[in-house]
Parts: sequence; structure tokens; C-alpha cells
Amino acid sequence: MSFETGKVTKGEALLRWFHKDLGPISPTEFIPVAEETGLIIPLGRWVLFESARMLKQWREHQLPIDKIAVNVSLRQFMHKEFKETIESAIQLAGENSRLLEIEITESMRL
Repeated sequence: MSFETGKVTKGEALLRWFHKDLGPISPTEFIPVAEETGLIIPLGRWVLFESARMLKQWREHQLPIDKIAVNVSLRQFMHKEFKETIESAIQLAGENSRLLEIEITESMRL
């Protein structure tokens, strides 16, 4: 948030899961399972693409978003298709791609 204008200018993509029977499930529960099973790769790709898509949409509606941070697991970062994933996200975000900030999540294991 900008203290000068009082407007939200930066954000972080956070993944949440609401199970229809169990209710909200914490990322501390489902992210390790996604990593262990390899599902973190398609899940992380989806989060990155959705973040790029939303960033583009917000900017098209002239919302003052200057940066969106997206967490990437080390496993996703090391994956052979990560470069292509990033390139696709950049293309999706278009001119707003410079506003995507990639953070490698420090707590994830290989």
C-alpha cells in the first residue's frame, strides 16, 4: 500500500484451497504433498499464469498495481520446462510482464 495515496499498489499471489467437505486447507498441508507427488509443477505453472492474467486485467482497468510477487518452489525453478513457463507467463502478461516478481520459496525441498 502506498502511504502517500492510500491505494494498494503491490500484491502477492497466495494459493488457498477450500475443500467442499473439509473446508479451508492450509498451504502448509497441501504444498508439501504437491511437492512430493510432483504436482507442484502444474500447480505452480497455473498460479504463475493466473497471476500474469490477473495483472494484465488489472492494468487494463487502470488499477494502480505496480508489482505482483509469485512464489515458485525450488523444484519448479529447477524443472526443465521452467524457462518456457516463464516465457509463456511473460507473453501472457504482455507489456505488464515487468511487474511480475518471481520469488523462490525458501522452505521447499528438492
